[in-house]
Formats: sequence, structure tokens, C-alpha cells
Amino acid sequence: MANKYRFIGKAMPRMDASEIVTGKARFLNDIKQADMLYGKVLRSPHPHALITKIDKSKAEALPGVKAVLTWEDVPDWKGGTPRYTRILDRKVRYVGDAVALVAATTQEIAKEALRMINVKYEILPPVFDVEEALKPDAPQLYDEFPGNVVTPGVPFFGPKNLKEVIMGDMEKGFEEADVITEGTFGYENIPNPLPPEPPGAIALWEEPNKLTLWVSNQASYMDKITLFHVMGRKVEVRSIGGPCGGSFGSKFMSWQVQTYAALLSRATGKPVKLVFTKEEHLAAFTVRPSSRMRARVGMKKDGTVTAVSGTWLIDTGYYSMTTQSQVAVGCGEVQIMVRCLNWDLKPVIVCTNRNASGIVRGFGGQELKCILIPLLSLAMEKLEIDPFEFLKKNYVKPGEGYVWRDGIWYTYRGVDYSPAMDKGAEAFGWRQKWKGWLTPTAINGSKQRGVGVGVHGNADIGEDASEAYVRLHPDGTAMLFSCVTEHGTGQRSNYAKMVAEVLQLPLTNVSITPSDSLINPYEFGPAGSRGTYAIGSAVIRAAEDARKKLFELMAP
Repeated sequence: MANKYRFIGKAMPRMDASEIVTGKARFLNDIKQADMLYGKVLRSPHPHALITKIDKSKAEALPGVKAVLTWEDVPDWKGGTPRYTRILDRKVRYVGDAVALVAATTQEIAKEALRMINVKYEILPPVFDVEEALKPDAPQLYDEFPGNVVTPGVPFFGPKNLKEVIMGDMEKGFEEADVITEGTFGYENIPNPLPPEPPGAIALWEEPNKLTLWVSNQASYMDKITLFHVMGRKVEVRSIGGPCGGSFGSKFMSWQVQTYAALLSRATGKPVKLVFTKEEHLAAFTVRPSSRMRARVGMKKDGTVTAVSGTWLIDTGYYSMTTQSQVAVGCGEVQIMVRCLNWDLKPVIVCTNRNASGIVRGFGGQELKCILIPLLSLAMEKLEIDPFEFLKKNYVKPGEGYVWRDGIWYTYRGVDYSPAMDKGAEAFGWRQKWKGWLTPTAINGSKQRGVGVGVHGNADIGEDASEAYVRLHPDGTAMLFSCVTEHGTGQRSNYAKMVAEVLQLPLTNVSITPSDSLINPYEFGPAGSRGTYAIGSAVIRAAEDARKKLFELMAP
């Protein structure tokens, strides 16, 4: 590759390398503005309660305090999927739920003001377990979600968006099986990805309905889109992204911290910075969805899966924003992993009294596959099937198909990964180390060593929209317009290399615009492994279009 291209495939310094290593890169918390105030959030000590009274008079009287907002002071903006979760509400639904917002001239004054707010609660019974939440007498988190069951489906994926996997003849499938296994398995550790930089925003509200946001997110343009809908499509939102100190997908759910800052700016007429502490980041931000499934699978002696039937319970915490999307992708990914003609897989998304779930280093697939593989393993064990051979056999092959997140059947046109799997197994020494189910590979005194194998597959790297354009300047330089933020992977530098490669310009002659929605076209963002393939394709096509137009102008 290094010989074929001038820039691609060659090690070169990142465009932002010197700024990062010298500490000059301006992350969100480095930004200061004239007359900027600092926001803080008063949080509920109870997992489930009604606010009966709030006395904020002492906090408002504290010198340096510029605004104190409660649920009675804010517009009825709502987020989530569907949009039923208020910015501030009379009901709190988890320990850490927002009760009041404060803006002050210093962070210390804002913290002191929080201690001066007197709140009285009517304590309600909480529910923390997904199956307990489904019982008829369980505490109800929302009137809009009877039985604590969240409305399935996500319009963003289209009118046929995938809500379940139902196909084939279940009775016939189980009749054809040589063995049937049944059990309940969970993937319920629900970790917080905890990127080094906590969620935050700086907001500047300009009357009557203009909002500028400085954000820390791997997909800053999507903040503009999200808040436009949260605010009832009545506010003109501009989002400006800078270096993002990690996200792992989680900061897609930053709409709440952003609206807190926006409301405080609207109330004070000043720019307001609100950044979560690490404690808030841990206790009041996104964690992975918790999954539990009771299911049955049928399997033949040759490893053919004849039927999968089960109920997938997904605990989304106190509200859902992306969980329906993750369910749709998970239902698609599981068909890529396991070829089966007969499915009856029904997801149920459930609200409980804990902080919300969302994107955490992956999107739905591992939550489902990690609870299905143990059940498949029970069948493999009974039939004495090598798990590596099973996973290789059942992974989707060219010409086979699956129903993807949009509810549309796709025929797989890619490569057969079996040779790559065999090479990996050979390099690992799988066939020498695998001794059979529950048989150790090696024994050293009281210690036993075993080996295992897993699989993961996805189909979303080319999905969602990316737009870019390239401007050629008279001085021989080129500028790429793309609303891509740098979140640690060096992609902005990679896109510059793509432009330089197409135009055959020195890399120093290529620049990229700031991640500002005011000047850049739409960008979904580098998520789902789409950064190189999808965004890169838009960048390359934009550069090729600029080159074509230049040659047309130069033609005699």
C-alpha cells in the first residue's frame, strides 16, 4: 500500500499531534468566555419520589447566584424515545435524577447554593429488577408506559424498523432437533464506559429562540438535531464540537446536560458552562442496557440450529433514548451470528429506577449474543460439538440473508470469513488446546486452564448519512468541510490524507473546518465503525468532485 499511494498507508504526524502532547488542545473544560457562569445540578437522594415542595429562596439570595430553576420554572421540553422524559419533572425516578439547576459566578458558589435548596419528597416504592417491574402490582414509572413497558420501535430506522425476529415454523424446527436446551441467562453487569472527559456543555441563549452550544461529543452535529426535537422544533440550535476526550458512544446521550446549560443561559442571558463531576458521570450518566433472556434452542448433531424461541428482557433504566435502536440492531446481528430458519424472539424493553441505559462500546449485538451463546453452548456440550466449528459453520455466508434493523431482508454479498477464522484458530493453536467441553487444556497443581471462543458480526458500517464538500482556493490549498469531531482516533487527519491523495496536494495544503454545524453539512458521526468507510467515502467523493470541476474549468 505504501508504494501505491502518496499519503495513504504511510505513517505521518497527526494534524493535532503537537497540540495534544503540549497541552494546547482546547477541550470543553478549557474554554472560557466573557461573563461565563457555572451550572450545577441538585440531584435526588431517592430512587422514586414525588416532589411536594421546593424552597429555593435562600439559594436565590446567595451573592453570586444568578438563577435557580425547578420543574415549575422550565418549559415542557421532553427527550427520549418516545419523547416522554422531561428536563425537570415533579417525579424523580432514580438516585441522581435532576431536581433543580443553579447558575452562579463560580462553581463554589453554585455548590453552596445547592445545599441551600430545601426539597420535600413523598417517597414512592422503587423497582430495580426487570422481572419485578413487569408484575401487575409493580410501581409505575410513567403513565405513558403502562406496566413499565417502553414503546417498541424507532422511526429513525424507517417504517418497518425491526422490533422482533419472527420467521419460519417453530413446531417443525423443534421437531427436527436432535437436542433441545432451555434456560435463563443474563448480561447484567451494565458497566459505565467512563471516558476520561465527563459529559458537559457550554450554552449561549440569544432571544427569542437561538441557541449556540459548545459540546464534547463524537457526533456534534447530532446534538443539533436531537435538541431541535427536544425543544419542540422551535429553537434554532448551533452546535460546535471540539476535541472529545473519549465517548465510546455514550455521549450521544448528552441532551440533558446540554439542555440544563441552555435553560440556565436562557434564564440569565449569559453563557453557562455545566460539566458533570466524575461522581455524576458514574452515577447519573449512561450505562449499558441490562439483558436477561429465557429461551429454548433446537440443534442437530451437525451443529445446525433448527429453532430459537425466547423472550429478551431489556432493562433500560429510568428512560430510553437509544435502547429501541439497540434492540433492532441486536435482532439483526444475532441472525448474522446464527443461521436459523425458525425464530420466535420477542424483546421487551422495561423501565426501572436506575440511571438510563444507552450506547456503550457497541450497539445491541453483544447484549443479545452474550445471553444466547451460553444457551447454544449447552446444546453444543450435549452433542459434543467443537464451539469453534459451530460458530464458523453458522456465521452468515455469501448468498444467505437476514432481516436488518430497518426490517428489510438483505442478501449477504460479502466474503466467506471461514478461511480467516481457520487462520486465526491455527495461529492460536485451537485444535491442540481444545480438549472438549469442561475439560481443561492444562492442569498445574490446583490450577486448571481452559480456552474459549466467541464471535461478533455487524452490518452497519455503511449506514446513516455523511456529507462533505471540498473547496479549492486560488493559492493551491484545499479545505474540507465536514462536521467531524476528533474523539481520539485521528480520523480528522485521516480525512485530510484522503483529500490530499485525491487532489495530489501536499498534506500541509489541506485543512478541515472546525466542527461547527453552522458552516458544515450534515454528519451522523463516527459511530458503529462507519468512520473510515462511510465518512471517508463522502470525503473522497467530495474531493473527486472538486477535482473533476477543476479539470472541466481548465479544459480548452
